Amino acid sequence: MKLALFKNISGASVYESALSEAFERINGYVRISEYVDVDFPSLPAPGIIAAQVAQIDQQIDKAMAVIHELGARKQELLALTGPDAAAKE
Repeated sequence: MKLALFKNISGASVYESALSEAFERINGYVRISEYVDVDFPSLPAPGIIAAQVAQIDQQIDKAMAVIHELGARKQELLALTGPDAAAKE
């Protein structure tokens, strides 16, 4: 894989990252080094799978929190249509 250092000059913060040739065409990125070939050794599959499962668990937790919040809001709205709501009109 060929990578070079690019500086991101768009937005509030300026930072450097090692990125691929595709970033040559993206506005806001300026290449600041020559390309080098990099060979990334793979991590062991069990570790990769465990990391992916942990990320999915976090996404599930966030989604469940949103679902619970929506359920509570629904119950609040349904409570407004009860007998007390009719008396207020």
